[in-house]
Amino acid sequence: MVFAINPGLVRTAMSESALSCGEPSIEQWFTDAFADQHDVSTESAATLVTYLASGAADVLSGRNIFATKDVTQMVARAAEIEEHDLYVLRERE
Repeated sequence: MVFAINPGLVRTAMSESALSCGEPSIEQWFTDAFADQHDVSTESAATLVTYLASGAADVLSGRNIFATKDVTQMVARAAEIEEHDLYVLRERE
């Protein structure tokens, strides 16, 4: 099975270092993102990877999976997702 995992903005020491990187536009973007709680915890990202590794979401193989989405709900909607070709990974021509 293959998944593209999009963890989002994971709050780590590396992402927090952008708050004082010396580039005002980058510092402001991260400041705003953290203030608006658009960051994802490391636990959320790890939980997603663990869930996908368990095989419980194999029906979604070949799809882009976001840590900010409810993957169990996506599994429940697998027929609809496949029918409408949602979250598919493909090469652009």
